[in-house]
Amino acid sequence: MHEVDRQNGMIASGCVPMDNFSPSTEAIDAADDARLTISLILWDSAGNAQPIEGFAGERLLDALMRARADVMPVCNGRACCGGCRVRIDKGWRARVTPSGRGERSVLRYIDNPHEDDRLSCQIALTAAIGGLEIRTLERPQRPKSEPD
Repeated sequence: MHEVDRQNGMIASGCVPMDNFSPSTEAIDAADDARLTISLILWDSAGNAQPIEGFAGERLLDALMRARADVMPVCNGRACCGGCRVRIDKGWRARVTPSGRGERSVLRYIDNPHEDDRLSCQIALTAAIGGLEIRTLERPQRPKSEPD
């Protein structure tokens, strides 16, 4: 059983690579150095939308980190802390990388789980998910420490 850190709502121990995620590598014309850009829409917890871009074959987490989204992947994208959790609308479920057993296990133990939650480190960006709308979740604030 996983231990949950109640300060940040993430798995606190037992952090091991779960699904051995390997981003897909879509064929890119060797004559063209440009990588296929995937347009995404990021909604923050306050309801503000921001267009962001990712590249085919990388993880959604990578695009979110470049966009400075409100995610905290303390496990560095190994699918074991829940810090990169995002919400994906039902209409997109069939198009994104299916969740693995390890990802589903982590999502069961985090605070306020929802059926539309996913770990962004486990979603590969492909042309099929261009236009994907991602919602970041409000993260609990850590208590401020008082000066000595």
